[in-house]
Amino acid sequence: MYDKTNNQPALANSSDLNEELGQVEFLFTDKISTLTENLMVFRRCSVNDNVYMEKDCDGNLYLLPSSGNEQEAVKLSSKECKLIAPLSQRPEIIARQTLFREKFRLKKVTRVNSSLMMHPDLPEYQILMFTGDKAETAENIAFLCGHFKKDGVSIAATLRNCPQLFKSVEMTCEAVVCCRLTPLQKSEIVHLIKTSRSRPHTAAIGDGGNDVSMIQESHVGIGIMGKEGRQASISADFAFTKFKYLRKALLVHGHWYYLRIGIQFFFYKNVVFITPQVLFSIHNGFDNITI
Repeated sequence: MYDKTNNQPALANSSDLNEELGQVEFLFTDKISTLTENLMVFRRCSVNDNVYMEKDCDGNLYLLPSSGNEQEAVKLSSKECKLIAPLSQRPEIIARQTLFREKFRLKKVTRVNSSLMMHPDLPEYQILMFTGDKAETAENIAFLCGHFKKDGVSIAATLRNCPQLFKSVEMTCEAVVCCRLTPLQKSEIVHLIKTSRSRPHTAAIGDGGNDVSMIQESHVGIGIMGKEGRQASISADFAFTKFKYLRKALLVHGHWYYLRIGIQFFFYKNVVFITPQVLFSIHNGFDNITI
């Protein structure tokens, strides 16, 4: 589990949970950079019911036929590529935006149209708020001003009103996706599963500061040393650089540790502990007097 690219080996911040790696039943994971490494590669896009793709990472677009056969894809010329350009980059849209911004500057129009006021290359109008207040204060102000929208309402109502039903659904499904969760809600879901009647072993993996509560709530916490800092890896029991190493950590090292602790350690410990007593009992005639 050594990453040659970053020259970074795996880290073990705790040696007390090694055997639990092989007993994990439920795995909780973050999505964005934990699974994608913040590395997006263009594969395909659909424009006006036509599918376009990039072959061999050559930077050129190819039109995929209706059969879906990539070998029959037709390379597009530079002129054809301009025809499928995003709306914000088309000449007529840029002209409208330029005209509107000029009218707004001359106060000929007073009603702001954010899609026309913004720069053509930007996807939408953005608001950046800078403050020296603490995070809680800044968040409350952003909610009050309408910059932030309330998220996680559905999962909050579910955890409050019908947690047992939610738990039974989670434990029945092979995979569950929960979106727009706060760090507290992540840890609450882990706690809900961890404290169920069967007491399953849980593991949580993440790479950012918002995953710390989830990682610390689970039996085994695993951090990713990625592009989101080292908060998760510092708070976790184990840490490595890529999500793909999780398979080896659980299925290989977890299995080995389980064998060492569950079979080899206890077996030989009992042999060493009991054998002297048996030999001494032969010597003292199996007397039951306490030594």
